[in-house]
Amino acid sequence: MYTTGIAEPDQAQPTVSAWNEDRITVSGGSSSDLFEVFDVQGRTLRSMALSSGTTILPCPSGVALWRITTSTHVRWNGRILVP
Repeated sequence: MYTTGIAEPDQAQPTVSAWNEDRITVSGGSSSDLFEVFDVQGRTLRSMALSSGTTILPCPSGVALWRITTSTHVRWNGRILVP
């Protein structure tokens, strides 16, 4: 997993991982964070507000790009291989 971006020092970075087949797990986010998943052409596959705790969502197999944006406009992004 590659993650890029600049985070506030007091804010923990959420964790994004592939889980089982066709699933992405996001943990460590807050309920005000926006999570977006894109295909490699940049088309949005999913856009949703995270819940506090762990979120599991479906995602097609293959390489996916993701971005998390907080309410204070801090962004994390990366790519993930979904089995």
